[in-house]
Amino acid sequence: MHLKYGRFCSAAIHGIEGVLIEIEVALLPGLPSFEIVGLGDSAIRESRNRIKAAIKNSGFAFPSSRVTASLAPAWMRKEGSAFDLPLALSILVASSQVQLHPSFNNQLPGAFGELGLDGTIRPIPGVFNRTAAIHQAELRHLLVPADNVAEARTSASAGLVIAGAWTLADSARILSQGMPEESGEGIPQPVRPGLAARAPDIRMIQGQAKAIRALTLAAAGWHPLLMLGSPGSGKTVLASTLPGILPPLDPDEARMVTKIHSAANRMVGQPGLVTERPFLAPHSGVTRHALTGGGSPPVPGLFSLSHLGVLFLDELTQMDSSVVDMLRQPLEDREIHLSRLRYNLVLPADFLLVAAANPCRCGEYFEPGQRCHCTPDAVARHLGKISGPLLDRLDLAIDIRRPAPDDLIKTVQPQSADQATMSSPLLRQKIAAAWQIQTDRCRALGKEPVLNGRFEDPDLAGVLAIPPAVLRLAGQAAERYHLSVRSYQKLLRVTRTIADLDLSGTVTPGHLAEALGYRINLFPEGEL
Repeated sequence: MHLKYGRFCSAAIHGIEGVLIEIEVALLPGLPSFEIVGLGDSAIRESRNRIKAAIKNSGFAFPSSRVTASLAPAWMRKEGSAFDLPLALSILVASSQVQLHPSFNNQLPGAFGELGLDGTIRPIPGVFNRTAAIHQAELRHLLVPADNVAEARTSASAGLVIAGAWTLADSARILSQGMPEESGEGIPQPVRPGLAARAPDIRMIQGQAKAIRALTLAAAGWHPLLMLGSPGSGKTVLASTLPGILPPLDPDEARMVTKIHSAANRMVGQPGLVTERPFLAPHSGVTRHALTGGGSPPVPGLFSLSHLGVLFLDELTQMDSSVVDMLRQPLEDREIHLSRLRYNLVLPADFLLVAAANPCRCGEYFEPGQRCHCTPDAVARHLGKISGPLLDRLDLAIDIRRPAPDDLIKTVQPQSADQATMSSPLLRQKIAAAWQIQTDRCRALGKEPVLNGRFEDPDLAGVLAIPPAVLRLAGQAAERYHLSVRSYQKLLRVTRTIADLDLSGTVTPGHLAEALGYRINLFPEGEL
């Protein structure tokens, strides 16, 4: 008896990783039916109707027998509509309506895509990650939706032939006539406008020298920053300059960021790797779920989408306190743990946090001339929405006042590029030089390169080359300002970043004094 059997490979998404899935279809004797086994979700169960309609509307016949499809491994839950295309093709191969071209040489082809009722193939999320799983399994041929071809070729390298199809009929024709000889070699360059090109130049900001210096330190050492200031003092504009001063992603970082964004379905129709650091600025009404991610199927949240980039939280005191406290884990561990009934995931979340808020309800607390009429208790209640444990995890905190009259004039008559003492391109070079110093220091000690704000070591003072005299002064400052052990260590890291940014091999008391200047008294009658 001739075995009526078809087999394809596909890939699922587990968190941000692609997982190889083997799809089998057998045509068995019995009453006409169509069953899919292998722990699929409702989208996969519903695919039976999409697949049956797509096959008939593409000019093929759906088998009038018992159709059993299996998604292996059977123990792992599969989710989404990406398996529509390989399931349909497996049925056509099993029913002998499609014959694989000899060029496949008995090698299992890969495919994924969602089917419409008319046989069209729709794009799916996570193609970059799925293609990586196909390539890692050393498969030679992959069929994807036409809208996902650019993303798939970004993920693959030489050795994997990728073809795109608009319809199920196109897919059947490609399998019968052979795949076009195009490989993933030569990753296309991004064509989308860059964040750095759209970001305002920092030379346009006038009268905020200390704030610009703090922003530079935050970028140079990956130090979380809190800006407190009145409305109109420039907090949001300052944060928006960050894409223009942060160095671009290196190739390994670019692949990781692209993988995260692909899993979140942000890469459809976008060729090339994400080469610039993400900059996300959610509304103050953002929910916990939006920040952490999750769902069914689970997708990365804003914590992960801002990985290796910037997460800017404006109006921090207007956010729900439970949402604000969600920042504590990623700031400490640089990853987010999602534990749900059906999955346990660990997603990367190493972002630079920049937060902004008004110092009181009216926002005038720091402004001269006694403009603020808020009582000390009202100010304390307002700032009390930012919990102490979170404040302890912020390396830098500054107060910002509105520009002076002369600086206001400069905002409408900005300096030319030749007159400006600092511009975003120049500042990006300066930050890149500081990053290189930190990288070289780590490699000289045989350690993985990390920036100062993320550096952890039992011999923190020795590795960062902080002399005993500066350590003693820092200890006296910690006693005076009641700093915790975490805050004391953060003070030393910021001090080291100041020295690196100034291209100084030696940490001096002056560097420590500047680092202490980035700690402000949040409460009018409280402690630091």
